[in-house]
Amino acid sequence: MIEVTPIPGVALGLFNITMHGLFAAVGVGVGYLIFDKTTARLPQHIKERLLVLLVLGGVLGARALYVLENAGVFAAKPLDALKVWQGGLSFMGAILLVVPLWYFYLKRKKMNFLAMADAAAAPVVAGHLIGRIGDLLTWDHPGTYSALPWAAIVNGQPQHPVIVYEMIGLALILGVLHVASRKVFFKQRLLFVYLGLYGLLRIVIDFYRVEPLFFGIRQAQIIGVLLVLFSLAMFKVLSRKRPQ
Repeated sequence: MIEVTPIPGVALGLFNITMHGLFAAVGVGVGYLIFDKTTARLPQHIKERLLVLLVLGGVLGARALYVLENAGVFAAKPLDALKVWQGGLSFMGAILLVVPLWYFYLKRKKMNFLAMADAAAAPVVAGHLIGRIGDLLTWDHPGTYSALPWAAIVNGQPQHPVIVYEMIGLALILGVLHVASRKVFFKQRLLFVYLGLYGLLRIVIDFYRVEPLFFGIRQAQIIGVLLVLFSLAMFKVLSRKRPQ
């Protein structure tokens, strides 16, 4: 077993830099640089608008879902829901808001959403993976009890290192996307490869995650099931169409 000491943040004068916020920002930056390189012909102002939608939509969606997951806590102090700087984001919420925001924006610009999603899938996963380094350092997401040799000991409690599980899963998804991007069959389907695999990943690892339960399962698992079913349905629909 591995002893883990959480690192919540670093104080710099009047400012407190959290590891979660720092690596989330680095992840967004790296993801955008990759996206910028793979979409060299795309007008810069379009890429910048997409970045704004990603950041704002991601924060709002992630915060909204986190507040919903912890409604009992925020019911007593509803204004605390606005204190994003105190932490508390759910990545599934970011997916649920950013995807439709990009879709409607690109539709208004008469641009191919699925082609753009192909270019964005790997950068998003890479950025997400980097962002999870901050969660690993702060140990924001505790796991259930584990006696396995690779269990993490936090405050004397051995537990599943669910953040490590997710990071391994994200790295595998990134590899799958790299391979799939070279196959004609997956043209304009990479978004659904990502959503389906990430949904499946969360279904599995969230059994070992300490989170509120809804009807006996965790909310992220419910969304994970919906993402898998949605992705499978979109594969079936797209299989009847030729890529543009």
